[in-house]
Parts: sequence; structure tokens; C-alpha cells
Amino acid sequence: MSEDQLWRTVEVVQDGEVRSIRYQLVYSSRIKSNMTLKVDGNSLEISIRLSPRMSVETADQLIRNKSAWIARSLADLEAIKKEKEARRQVEQLYHGGKVLFRGERARLSLGASQTCVSQGEEGFCLSLAIPIDSAPERIVAALQALMKVEAKRVIEALIAPILMRAYRPPVSWDLSNAKRRWGSCNSRRVIRFSWRLIFLDDDLIRYVIAHELAHLIHMDHSLAFWAEVERMYPPCQTQRARLKAVQHLPAYAYE
Repeated sequence: MSEDQLWRTVEVVQDGEVRSIRYQLVYSSRIKSNMTLKVDGNSLEISIRLSPRMSVETADQLIRNKSAWIARSLADLEAIKKEKEARRQVEQLYHGGKVLFRGERARLSLGASQTCVSQGEEGFCLSLAIPIDSAPERIVAALQALMKVEAKRVIEALIAPILMRAYRPPVSWDLSNAKRRWGSCNSRRVIRFSWRLIFLDDDLIRYVIAHELAHLIHMDHSLAFWAEVERMYPPCQTQRARLKAVQHLPAYAYE
């Protein structure tokens, strides 16, 4: 085996008090340096990856030397974790809660027989085939998976009529995991749309589609480029201003 794992506890003195730090020691022949220390942001667990050449005592000493840094890191990560939990409550990530979807507040339904999206008189309903008492992390994972499927389906439907007006079609298009760009177009005429477009309403998505299609003719933001965007999608200036006003997406969009 290239890795062996064990848990150890080291006593350290912090602020005049003796405290115990529990950490996971991983012996790895694949490690590039002799030793690395990590504090996991999700589990808040401490781990050290150690070369087989190094001793256990060396790892224990590193924990003692870095105990102040470990304490600060754990405190910071715990605060971040609590902030995320608070935001999740605001964002209503629970059965019957409301989540952002296609520019609307959609109802979230857990414990469904199948994962799907439906639309009725009261708007969209996002049904997830996971237990009603699922942990927030599981809800986020299931919700993101559904939204990525829906992003593909919605963009496919919205791009079709705009493509009919385009002078040059893309070679292909697909979804990306981009967090800071709604879309991108390269010289190979391949377009990528961020799956996070699914949080926006259809008019904004149409604008982003026209914007990227126009880059197939003009790989800049010249007056000719904007004229091409407007030719394909006349309300582009209004939607451009609206898109600039979008400041934040829900926290679970980035987890």
C-alpha cells in the first residue's frame, strides 16, 4: 500500500491551558514534500501527510509548533460554517422552502418519488428524491444536480430561435462550471454557458445567449459587436442593464 492512516492525539499548552488536538496521520509514499499539514474546511478535521522517512514524533512536534495556527484556522472555519448554515436557513433549503430558479422563488419538495421540475398555478416546484430530513449538504448536492440538468434543457430551448437569426452558428455549446462568467466563446467557435444561468429569468438567459453568439462574428465588444447582439435579440440593452444589476446568487450556487 502507498498510504497508511492512524489517528493520534497531542497535548499542547494554549493560553496557559492544556488542550488536546486530535489529528489523522497519513503515511504516503506519493507525497512530494516530507510533511504537509491540512485543516479540512468541511469536517474541521486536522490531518498530516507524512513521508515514510519521517517519524511520528516529527508529526506530533509539528502539531505543537502549529497549535496556534490550528486554533485560529478552526475558529475561522467554524465561523464560516455557521455563516453558511445561517444563510441556508434564509435561503430556505428545507422541505416546503423557497429557492431561486429561473428568476422566481420555486417551492422545494423533498421526499419525492423522483427528481424533477414541475410548474403549476403557484409557479415552479423542484422535487428531489431524497429524504425529507436530509442534511443541508445533501440537499445542495441534489439541487445543483437537478439545476444543471435543467440549465441544459432550458438553454437548448431558448437558443434555438436565436440561432435561426445568427449569421454563424457555433461548432458546439455546452455547460461550464464558471462562477464569474455567464458565458464564453473561443476562436474554435465553441461556446460555454455557466450552469448558474438557471438562477436567472429567461430574458436574461436569452441576452447571454445572443451575447456569446455575437462573439462568433466579433471577438470583441466593439460597436459592431453590440449591433450584432441587438440584431439577434432586440431587447439586449435593457437585459444588459438588468444583468449588471445582478449582484449575488444564493450561497448554495457556489458550494
